Amino acid sequence: MNKYFGGIYHALALMHHAYAMKYTSEIEFNKSSDLRVTEMETFGFRYFTSWNMIIQTVFLVFAVTADVLHLFPESFRKYEKTLLKLKGYIFTTLMFPCTLFVCGMFWGVYTINREWVFPAVLDGVFPEWLNHSMHTNILIPVIIEILITNHLLPSFKAAFIGLSVFILIYDILFFFTYYEYGRWLYGLFYVFTWEERIVFMILNYLTIVFIMKTGIIIQYFAGKCKNNLFQNSKLKLTKEL
Repeated sequence: MNKYFGGIYHALALMHHAYAMKYTSEIEFNKSSDLRVTEMETFGFRYFTSWNMIIQTVFLVFAVTADVLHLFPESFRKYEKTLLKLKGYIFTTLMFPCTLFVCGMFWGVYTINREWVFPAVLDGVFPEWLNHSMHTNILIPVIIEILITNHLLPSFKAAFIGLSVFILIYDILFFFTYYEYGRWLYGLFYVFTWEERIVFMILNYLTIVFIMKTGIIIQYFAGKCKNNLFQNSKLKLTKEL
């Protein structure tokens, strides 16, 4: 049952992400005279939220492909193991930590002062459902994936290196955007001093690494629980027969 549920869920989640990203690309931000609105179009995929959506979309493409391959005879499934390894690596290294970080950080800052992360002026062009699609609904694939799938987990070292390189690339782009345009991607950085900005970025990095490590532990124990439940169910069925 998990096999069919997983395939349906992966396909629906992929359609959700594709539609959300397509809708975002068609918003006419330049109709507004407010710089905070037009920046959404100027900077586009420089926001970490957009990077996370791309990560989830790539993961779901691999997941759907693996689901389709699993329906074919064994001789046609020579690439399935490679896809499963990629799925496990992307989920553990990037998707789990980045998604939890985006959701937690966005709504945490939003609660304190939404102008620092999503100014009220954006409500006129950026619908609420789309905001939730990118900052709330993204938790659903993570939760379901842990519940139904035993991923091939990478080592902590491999995951740590991959995540660190990813964050380094984003941080370089983040600061380059400021030097290129003289604008910060997030209003919160206008409040900070340079020392506070550096400390904040370091704390963000340590937080996301901690989330990744926690994700590995959660997946490990979730996998053991699912295996034990499967074995118990199999044993019970055998006894009944």
